[in-house]
Amino acid sequence: MIRKAIPLLALACALGRADAAPPAATTEADATAFLDATGTFETTKKVLASMMDKLAAQHPEIPKTFWQEMTKHMRKDDFYGLITPSLRKHLTPDDLKAWSAFYKTPAGRHYLDNMGAIAQETMAAAQAWARKVTEEISQSAKSRGYSI
Repeated sequence: MIRKAIPLLALACALGRADAAPPAATTEADATAFLDATGTFETTKKVLASMMDKLAAQHPEIPKTFWQEMTKHMRKDDFYGLITPSLRKHLTPDDLKAWSAFYKTPAGRHYLDNMGAIAQETMAAAQAWARKVTEEISQSAKSRGYSI
């Protein structure tokens, strides 16, 4: 009898209690607090500002005041509105608390302080790699008589 009960007990433990409460839902406030703690918006603004500086250099005929005006389009609420649904879908409040705790450590702060530069360098490297791969694919296709 006990031998028969052990597998059933193991199965019940593996499946969890039927009446166990589901994990707490991540709220908009949880997600927003996480984004604020990580400086996500400020980092993104820096990346966009760098991109705008490059555009401004490519278009000297456009007055600097235009580019300064365009920064008003970088609205935090709009940006967060695009990101928080994904955070809420995939992360629990405990996940966000754990990540936030990490970002308060010296290693986490160091990462956040360098995230903008890392993102820019990574984006540039990824673009160069994509161009190289695209060229290789194009050359392979051409050598086989295909036109891409």
